Amino acid sequence: MVRLDEEQYGVIGDLVSAFGHQLVVPSILGGLAPARVWVDSAPSPEVAVVWDLVNGLFFCSSSRTDAATSRGLTRFLRDELVPQMEAEGYGEYLELFEN
Repeated sequence: MVRLDEEQYGVIGDLVSAFGHQLVVPSILGGLAPARVWVDSAPSPEVAVVWDLVNGLFFCSSSRTDAATSRGLTRFLRDELVPQMEAEGYGEYLELFEN
């Protein structure tokens, strides 16, 4: 996964459109709320992970449904995002990945 710069967040608009009812997501895309965003490919993303730094939530979305994509996303969450969250004080999210 590749971390995007804030000015690149717009490339994931279609991928995260299902989360539009979460007011923070449009705010993130508009550069109004702090977040970190990762994608599988910056030029043409098919998988996106958005970490909302205000609420401590993360959103995952993909236009692909194959097993390899799911495994890759799970690996990213387990090996990269959750350790970052723990290091920055969002440790309660580790409970999601126990077992």
